[in-house]
Amino acid sequence: MEKTAYTTADIQKIFRVEEKYKSPLSVLNAEERGEIPKASRIQRGKTSVRQWQTNQLPDIGKKFGFLGNCKEQQVLNIFLSKGGVGKSSFCFNLARTLAISSVKKQSAEQSKILLIGLDLQGTLTDYTLPPVNVESLEEAQATERAGLYEVLFENVPLEDVILPTDLPNLFIIPENSSLNTLEKTLRFQTRKEYFFKDKLLPKLQEFSVILFDNSPNWNALIENSLVCATTVISPIGCELGSYQALKNHTTNIQEFSEAVQVQWDNYFLVPQFLEKSKISQQIYGSYLNQYPENVLPTPIRRSATAQEALTLRKSILEYAPTSPLADDYYEAIKTLWEKVLASEAVNVVEA
Repeated sequence: MEKTAYTTADIQKIFRVEEKYKSPLSVLNAEERGEIPKASRIQRGKTSVRQWQTNQLPDIGKKFGFLGNCKEQQVLNIFLSKGGVGKSSFCFNLARTLAISSVKKQSAEQSKILLIGLDLQGTLTDYTLPPVNVESLEEAQATERAGLYEVLFENVPLEDVILPTDLPNLFIIPENSSLNTLEKTLRFQTRKEYFFKDKLLPKLQEFSVILFDNSPNWNALIENSLVCATTVISPIGCELGSYQALKNHTTNIQEFSEAVQVQWDNYFLVPQFLEKSKISQQIYGSYLNQYPENVLPTPIRRSATAQEALTLRKSILEYAPTSPLADDYYEAIKTLWEKVLASEAVNVVEA
């Protein structure tokens, strides 16, 4: 069943209120003082229960959010040159967590998070937006969403392409069938790897954080999103296929960085799908030993709860805030974002 309402206990767990505020009445006191939105009251017998709605979570995050604000726009690139590693699901969970924590950059009046899907399979769009119900081929063709190609080469206004979600500060440029045309067109552009940075990013300055979700197959779209990035994130499965593919992936990433002379503030490896099996545990340990500077210390375990949340287009923190999987995501994302802000602070000092 879709979760659209949250009790006081849910809010406390989503935002880990007990870690920062000792009083169990912190949420109620914040509501009373007007620091968070008013909850609706649902009558249950002789008592009423407070319930907040999904669209109120970012305003609650202004008070209780556990992720700090950034000074400059952060562009996060989610990429691994192997499919089936939970890349899009991690991107989706990260974006919604940034949104409910109401992360904003220093110069922004409000938090605005943007997802950009670059995978022709459209997984990120499927996770983020409700399906469009059509009854005929003609209707399907008439309702196809415009995307990046239309913005960059057909002068479609950006505001017609960026779509809202059920969180008021989270937006998406959805994948569509013209991504294939865009990829081919980019190959023949001047400064072809820098086309997004030159032509797209200047249009997106209102967003505090931009997240690119990439296909696993190396192409011109990936090259452009990598050049835009301040941080590159590679979700890696704790299974044999990911382990065997990772060496070539990191080599390709390094060679591309050197070839186009781009440097990222951070490069993170996020272990996912950890199981109790011997080989899964060994692979996770090997990641820690081989890539100690890059691997996040908190692995994300394999769980059916993850797919349940995605089916309902919710992050795991929203769907099952008391689950062990929610604890994994909380620790992983909190650690990742702290490292992003630490790198940003170093850059400011060096500048």
